[in-house]
Amino acid sequence: MGKAIDEDTVHRPELLCQMVGKNFIIDEEVIVKLVLDKNGLFKNASRDKILLLNKANDEIKICKAKRIRRILKDKHFNNVAIADIKEKKFY
Repeated sequence: MGKAIDEDTVHRPELLCQMVGKNFIIDEEVIVKLVLDKNGLFKNASRDKILLLNKANDEIKICKAKRIRRILKDKHFNNVAIADIKEKKFY
């Protein structure tokens, strides 16, 4: 989050740019679009879809992750886990 959509931060950035537009910084809205787009994160997923937002290791990241979870819940995507796996913390 907070980084540009480019080869250094995203695998196949051209595909993400097709979904969200060019010259974007990765933020909560970009993550939501990536999750909900038919060609996005869960393309061809046939079973339950669960999103894990990891590295929630400070208050700002936790707040951003909770915002993503809230937006997705409003759009009927309810399976979002927020964690700092390294520290074994879940929110």
